[in-house]
Amino acid sequence: MRPGAITSVVKSLAKLCAIPIELDRLFSNMSVMSTLGIKPPGGCHLPLVGWAEFACVIQPLIERHNYGRKVTESITPPNLRSARFASAARDAIVLEFDQPVVWSDALAGQFYLDGERGKSPRED
Repeated sequence: MRPGAITSVVKSLAKLCAIPIELDRLFSNMSVMSTLGIKPPGGCHLPLVGWAEFACVIQPLIERHNYGRKVTESITPPNLRSARFASAARDAIVLEFDQPVVWSDALAGQFYLDGERGKSPRED
């Protein structure tokens, strides 16, 4: 589910974005494919050229499921397996994914701790 698809819905419904991750875990024949990063981007719907790009991204997944293609590289989006504080100081977070992920410090602003941008976690 694209974030733009739920902007007009009540903020609490943003939890819907976590549902595809759970479905992927519950059903062995189901895979989740993200449309984030598709160029050119769309809001709720991609432009035609965006759908063509998405077709190129999803083709290896379809070939693996339908035709038994052996794939050595990652073809699905990273799935967060765990998140924890790196130390008792709670000043850093360790994120573990199901595959290698390239990190850019520019992404730090995309993480919302306690549901608000720039807010640090509560001390327990």
